[in-house]
Amino acid sequence: MNKINIILLLLLGISFFSSCLDEADRTVIPKPGNESAVLSIHLGSSRTRAFDTPDEEKEVKSVACFIQTNDTGEVGTPTYKQGSFLKYFFDTLNDNGDGTYTVTMEIKTNSLAGETQVVMIANYKENELYDVLNGITSLGQLADVRTQSVTASGITTPLLMYAEEKVALQFGTQTTKIFTLRRVMARIDVYNEIPNTAEKPFELESAAIVNPRQYSYIIPGNEDAFNIPVLKE
Repeated sequence: MNKINIILLLLLGISFFSSCLDEADRTVIPKPGNESAVLSIHLGSSRTRAFDTPDEEKEVKSVACFIQTNDTGEVGTPTYKQGSFLKYFFDTLNDNGDGTYTVTMEIKTNSLAGETQVVMIANYKENELYDVLNGITSLGQLADVRTQSVTASGITTPLLMYAEEKVALQFGTQTTKIFTLRRVMARIDVYNEIPNTAEKPFELESAAIVNPRQYSYIIPGNEDAFNIPVLKE
Protein backbone atom coordinates (compact mmCIF):
# COMPACT_ATOMS: atom_id res chain seq x y z
CA MET A 1 0.00 0.00 0.00
CA ASN A 2 2.78 2.30 0.91
CA LYS A 3 4.54 1.47 -2.37
CA ILE A 4 1.39 2.35 -4.33
CA ASN A 5 1.09 5.69 -2.52
CA ILE A 6 4.72 6.52 -3.19
CA ILE A 7 4.38 5.66 -6.88
CA LEU A 8 1.21 7.78 -7.19
CA LEU A 9 2.92 10.71 -5.50
CA LEU A 10 5.88 10.40 -7.84
CA LEU A 11 3.59 10.32 -10.85
CA LEU A 12 1.70 13.35 -9.62
CA GLY A 13 4.96 15.15 -9.00
CA ILE A 14 6.24 14.40 -12.50
CA SER A 15 2.95 15.54 -14.06
CA PHE A 16 3.01 18.79 -12.10
CA PHE A 17 6.63 19.41 -13.06
CA SER A 18 5.90 18.74 -16.73
CA SER A 19 2.93 21.13 -16.72
CA CYS A 20 5.16 23.84 -15.20
CA LEU A 21 7.70 23.35 -17.98
CA ASP A 22 4.99 23.54 -20.64
CA GLU A 23 3.69 26.77 -19.16
CA ALA A 24 7.20 28.22 -18.95
CA ASP A 25 7.87 27.36 -22.60
CA ARG A 26 4.93 29.54 -23.64
CA THR A 27 6.04 32.62 -21.73
CA VAL A 28 9.85 32.69 -21.84
CA ILE A 29 11.20 35.00 -24.56
CA PRO A 30 14.23 33.42 -26.31
CA LYS A 31 17.51 35.17 -25.67
CA PRO A 32 19.18 36.90 -28.63
CA GLY A 33 21.10 34.39 -30.73
CA ASN A 34 24.64 34.61 -32.00
CA GLU A 35 23.77 33.64 -35.56
CA SER A 36 24.08 36.50 -37.99
CA ALA A 37 23.78 37.61 -41.59
CA VAL A 38 25.40 40.56 -43.36
CA LEU A 39 23.36 43.08 -45.34
CA SER A 40 25.07 45.55 -47.68
CA ILE A 41 22.77 48.31 -48.94
CA HIS A 42 23.66 50.30 -52.04
CA LEU A 43 21.82 53.62 -51.92
CA GLY A 44 21.06 54.51 -55.52
CA SER A 45 19.84 57.79 -56.96
CA SER A 46 16.96 59.60 -55.27
CA ARG A 47 13.62 59.42 -57.04
CA THR A 48 12.33 62.89 -57.92
CA ARG A 49 10.40 64.63 -60.70
CA ALA A 50 12.02 68.01 -60.10
CA PHE A 51 14.19 69.49 -62.85
CA ASP A 52 17.74 70.71 -62.25
CA THR A 53 17.75 69.49 -58.64
CA PRO A 54 20.43 71.29 -56.60
CA ASP A 55 23.22 69.04 -55.32
CA GLU A 56 22.51 69.93 -51.68
CA GLU A 57 19.03 68.42 -52.03
CA LYS A 58 20.38 65.09 -53.32
CA GLU A 59 23.22 64.68 -50.83
CA VAL A 60 23.12 61.89 -48.23
CA LYS A 61 25.06 62.56 -45.03
CA SER A 62 23.51 60.14 -42.53
CA VAL A 63 21.36 57.00 -42.66
CA ALA A 64 19.17 55.22 -40.11
CA CYS A 65 18.24 51.62 -40.87
CA PHE A 66 15.35 49.71 -39.22
CA ILE A 67 15.00 45.96 -39.63
CA GLN A 68 12.24 43.54 -38.59
CA THR A 69 12.91 39.81 -38.95
CA ASN A 70 10.05 37.30 -38.85
CA ASP A 71 9.32 34.61 -36.27
CA THR A 72 9.96 30.95 -37.02
CA GLY A 73 7.37 28.35 -35.96
CA GLU A 74 4.51 28.80 -33.49
CA VAL A 75 4.74 30.19 -29.96
CA GLY A 76 4.87 27.37 -27.40
CA THR A 77 6.40 24.80 -29.75
CA PRO A 78 10.01 23.55 -29.58
CA THR A 79 10.76 24.98 -33.02
CA TYR A 80 9.65 28.53 -32.16
CA LYS A 81 12.24 31.25 -32.66
CA GLN A 82 11.42 34.89 -32.15
CA GLY A 83 12.27 37.51 -34.75
CA SER A 84 14.02 40.75 -33.87
CA PHE A 85 13.56 44.49 -34.29
CA LEU A 86 16.95 46.07 -34.97
CA LYS A 87 18.11 49.62 -35.67
CA TYR A 88 21.37 51.01 -36.99
CA PHE A 89 22.60 54.60 -37.29
CA PHE A 90 25.32 55.65 -39.74
CA ASP A 91 26.96 59.08 -39.62
CA THR A 92 29.78 58.06 -41.94
CA LEU A 93 28.88 56.51 -45.28
CA ASN A 94 31.00 54.71 -47.86
CA ASP A 95 31.00 57.09 -50.84
CA ASN A 96 31.16 55.12 -54.09
CA GLY A 97 32.37 58.17 -56.01
CA ASP A 98 29.43 58.21 -58.43
CA GLY A 99 26.85 59.97 -56.26
CA THR A 100 25.81 56.74 -54.55
CA TYR A 101 26.63 55.35 -51.11
CA THR A 102 26.96 51.97 -49.40
CA VAL A 103 26.27 50.92 -45.80
CA THR A 104 26.94 47.44 -44.42
CA MET A 105 25.60 45.92 -41.20
CA GLU A 106 25.73 42.63 -39.34
CA ILE A 107 22.26 41.37 -38.41
CA LYS A 108 22.16 39.19 -35.30
CA THR A 109 18.83 37.47 -34.69
CA ASN A 110 17.27 34.11 -33.80
CA SER A 111 15.17 33.92 -36.96
CA LEU A 112 15.39 34.93 -40.62
CA ALA A 113 12.20 33.26 -41.85
CA GLY A 114 10.76 34.58 -45.11
CA GLU A 115 11.64 38.10 -46.26
CA THR A 116 13.01 40.68 -43.85
CA GLN A 117 11.43 44.15 -43.81
CA VAL A 118 13.99 46.97 -44.11
CA VAL A 119 13.30 50.71 -43.85
CA MET A 120 15.94 53.38 -44.49
CA ILE A 121 15.73 57.03 -43.39
CA ALA A 122 18.35 59.28 -45.02
CA ASN A 123 19.61 62.54 -43.49
CA TYR A 124 17.93 61.86 -40.15
CA LYS A 125 20.74 63.59 -38.23
CA GLU A 126 20.66 66.80 -40.27
CA ASN A 127 16.87 66.93 -39.76
CA GLU A 128 17.24 66.47 -35.96
CA LEU A 129 15.43 63.15 -35.74
CA TYR A 130 17.99 61.03 -33.88
CA ASP A 131 16.36 61.22 -30.43
CA VAL A 132 12.93 60.28 -31.80
CA LEU A 133 14.19 57.47 -34.02
CA ASN A 134 16.46 56.07 -31.32
CA GLY A 135 13.45 55.72 -29.02
CA ILE A 136 11.48 53.55 -31.46
CA THR A 137 10.90 49.97 -30.30
CA SER A 138 8.94 48.54 -33.25
CA LEU A 139 8.73 49.02 -37.00
CA GLY A 140 5.10 50.15 -36.77
CA GLN A 141 6.08 53.19 -34.70
CA LEU A 142 7.95 54.66 -37.69
CA ALA A 143 4.65 55.65 -39.29
CA ASP A 144 3.99 58.00 -36.35
CA VAL A 145 7.25 59.94 -36.68
CA ARG A 146 6.87 63.44 -38.14
CA THR A 147 9.22 65.79 -39.90
CA GLN A 148 10.14 69.14 -38.46
CA SER A 149 7.53 71.84 -38.93
CA VAL A 150 7.92 73.83 -42.14
CA THR A 151 8.61 77.53 -41.71
CA ALA A 152 8.55 80.53 -44.05
CA SER A 153 12.33 80.24 -44.43
CA GLY A 154 11.99 76.89 -46.18
CA ILE A 155 12.98 73.31 -45.43
CA THR A 156 16.16 71.76 -44.10
CA THR A 157 18.76 70.44 -46.53
CA PRO A 158 19.96 67.85 -47.25
CA LEU A 159 16.40 66.62 -47.67
CA LEU A 160 14.85 63.87 -45.60
CA MET A 161 14.39 60.73 -47.72
CA TYR A 162 13.21 57.16 -47.15
CA ALA A 163 13.26 53.71 -48.77
CA GLU A 164 11.40 50.48 -48.00
CA GLU A 165 12.31 47.01 -49.25
CA LYS A 166 11.87 43.34 -48.37
CA VAL A 167 15.10 41.35 -48.45
CA ALA A 168 15.67 37.59 -48.29
CA LEU A 169 18.56 37.03 -45.85
CA GLN A 170 20.41 33.86 -44.93
CA PHE A 171 22.57 33.08 -41.92
CA GLY A 172 26.28 33.09 -42.63
CA THR A 173 26.02 34.91 -45.96
CA GLN A 174 26.22 38.50 -47.23
CA THR A 175 23.35 39.93 -49.24
CA THR A 176 23.62 43.09 -51.36
CA LYS A 177 20.51 45.12 -52.18
CA ILE A 178 19.99 48.37 -54.13
CA PHE A 179 17.62 50.88 -52.51
CA THR A 180 16.09 53.89 -54.29
CA LEU A 181 15.47 56.83 -51.98
CA ARG A 182 12.24 58.83 -52.15
CA ARG A 183 11.79 62.35 -50.89
CA VAL A 184 9.63 62.97 -47.85
CA MET A 185 9.06 66.61 -48.81
CA ALA A 186 7.95 67.65 -52.30
CA ARG A 187 9.71 70.28 -54.38
CA ILE A 188 7.69 72.01 -57.10
CA ASP A 189 9.28 73.75 -60.10
CA VAL A 190 7.12 76.15 -62.13
CA TYR A 191 8.10 77.05 -65.70
CA ASN A 192 6.34 79.51 -68.00
CA GLU A 193 6.80 77.55 -71.22
CA ILE A 194 4.40 76.45 -73.97
CA PRO A 195 5.63 74.21 -76.84
CA ASN A 196 5.64 75.59 -80.40
CA THR A 197 5.21 79.17 -79.23
CA ALA A 198 7.71 81.81 -80.32
CA GLU A 199 6.99 84.19 -77.48
CA LYS A 200 5.64 83.79 -73.98
CA PRO A 201 1.85 84.25 -74.20
CA PHE A 202 1.66 85.65 -70.68
CA GLU A 203 3.95 86.82 -67.91
CA LEU A 204 4.17 84.61 -64.83
CA GLU A 205 4.97 86.87 -61.89
CA SER A 206 4.26 84.66 -58.89
CA ALA A 207 3.07 81.23 -57.75
CA ALA A 208 1.78 79.94 -54.45
CA ILE A 209 0.84 76.65 -52.80
CA VAL A 210 -2.67 76.79 -51.36
CA ASN A 211 -3.08 75.33 -47.86
CA PRO A 212 0.40 73.86 -47.42
CA ARG A 213 0.77 71.39 -44.54
CA GLN A 214 2.84 72.15 -41.46
CA TYR A 215 4.70 68.84 -41.52
CA SER A 216 4.69 65.34 -42.98
CA TYR A 217 5.14 61.80 -41.70
CA ILE A 218 8.51 60.32 -42.61
CA ILE A 219 7.02 57.19 -44.26
CA PRO A 220 3.60 56.48 -45.83
CA GLY A 221 0.89 54.63 -43.96
CA ASN A 222 -0.25 56.96 -41.17
CA GLU A 223 -4.05 57.22 -41.04
CA ASP A 224 -3.88 60.82 -39.75
CA ALA A 225 -2.02 62.10 -42.83
CA PHE A 226 -5.14 63.95 -44.06
CA ASN A 227 -5.56 65.72 -40.71
CA ILE A 228 -2.23 67.54 -40.69
CA PRO A 229 -2.85 71.22 -39.86
CA VAL A 230 -2.37 73.88 -42.54
CA LEU A 231 0.65 76.16 -42.37
CA LYS A 232 -0.38 79.72 -41.43
CA GLU A 233 1.55 82.77 -42.53
